[in-house]
Amino acid sequence: FSVTLNQSTVNLVINAELVVLESHGEAFSLGIHVGDRLVAVNRTVCTGKTRDQVMNILTTISRPFTVTLDREYIKKSQAVSPTLVSAFEQEEHNSLLANELKQMKKEIENEKSKMNIY
Repeated sequence: FSVTLNQSTVNLVINAELVVLESHGEAFSLGIHVGDRLVAVNRTVCTGKTRDQVMNILTTISRPFTVTLDREYIKKSQAVSPTLVSAFEQEEHNSLLANELKQMKKEIENEKSKMNIY
């Protein structure tokens, strides 16, 4: 999948395999998550480039720019570290909890409105 980033700060932390370890701000809100693997930046393939080379591209490229990511990388890879898997699972868990919390708040608001409580 691909997303277009506009902000001047790239809020991503990637490892040597170009796998996202942390995603914040615009990157996170656009759907870039822990475990996604960076494949290309503006159609420039990242395979064979070092982490530092890719980070240099990300920090110096003109805005907006598009990144292409592989969401299935963590599931396909045989060499994923336990730390990365743990971070990926934690993010999925946090996402589920956030969705459950939103649903509960919505239900509470519905009940309040039925009872005319504001």
